[in-house]
Amino acid sequence: MQRAVLNEKLERLRAVVEGLSPALLAVSGGLDSRLLAHLCWEWEQDVEAVFFRGVHMSPAESSWAQAWLHDRGQACHVLSFNPVSHPKVHANCRLRCYHCKSACFSRARYLARERSIPYLLDGSNVSDAEEYRPGRQALAELDVQSPLAMAGMTKDDIRAAARLVRLERPNQPSRPCLLTRLEYGIPPSEEVLARIGLAEDALCRMGLRQFRLRIMRAGAALHIARDEESTWCAIREWALARLADEGFEDIGVVFTESLSGFFDRDLHV
Repeated sequence: MQRAVLNEKLERLRAVVEGLSPALLAVSGGLDSRLLAHLCWEWEQDVEAVFFRGVHMSPAESSWAQAWLHDRGQACHVLSFNPVSHPKVHANCRLRCYHCKSACFSRARYLARERSIPYLLDGSNVSDAEEYRPGRQALAELDVQSPLAMAGMTKDDIRAAARLVRLERPNQPSRPCLLTRLEYGIPPSEEVLARIGLAEDALCRMGLRQFRLRIMRAGAALHIARDEESTWCAIREWALARLADEGFEDIGVVFTESLSGFFDRDLHV
């Protein structure tokens, strides 16, 4: 990416966030919302963070995100959130993400009102519009603003900007909400989500980066990015044993060119 183009988008982003302050920013721990938080604070904007802690994240990802936020020394609110306690989320229909976003961002909106904060922000970007994301409707209904998207920033822009400002883990792999690992129609449980999270954390420690442990009616499957095949071959026996420890035995392994949106590929949006 040309540096001038990136700088122009960052200037546009700065103008956007300056017009949306004071604000409460939902930080998931992923690269998008972390970059937005980092820049808001670097630009001395009046922005507080809110983080949702719960079974939708793996233990390692949750702990790392909370430590990162703590180290920033900025105002941060940690809210416990159990998505499977919400019946419409537990039903795990194709609108699961809508119901989940609606539940958690309603809590964030309530917190913002309690603190007399007019704006609620998230880390959605332009690239998110290319995928099936029913949660976007919930964000619109709750008047959640997405500065990265408003500034025209794509996922590639965000990674380039993260490297430019020397943000920690600029190549951080995407690890979406663990609820996305279950085929639609399979009700999630805290126990299953916990096992998925522990298993994925273990595989990350072994060196895998781009993968998903998915639960389908036909059984569990480990989907791995094609370019990580050599890594998998090196850790295969160790990894399969660790998966078995979490109850995932006789698991199928599939190498794929595209990891994202596996259960949504029959949709035309």
